[in-house]
Amino acid sequence: MFIGGSTGGLEEIINHFLTYAKDEAILVINCITLETQSKSLEILKEKGFKDIEVITVTVGRAKRVDLIL
Repeated sequence: MFIGGSTGGLEEIINHFLTYAKDEAILVINCITLETQSKSLEILKEKGFKDIEVITVTVGRAKRVDLIL
């Protein structure tokens, strides 16, 4: 199951996953803010999830800088 936006209902979505997911199902949570990432980890630990893996990917765009010689 992929959670790509919870609109504040993260715990309810995780509960839905726990109710309907098959054994060995994988849960992926896409977090834009560190607050959501922290809340996700807190909920997952409370629900007894094991082997939680966090992968952080950062995307940025740099401004062009002209060199003056």
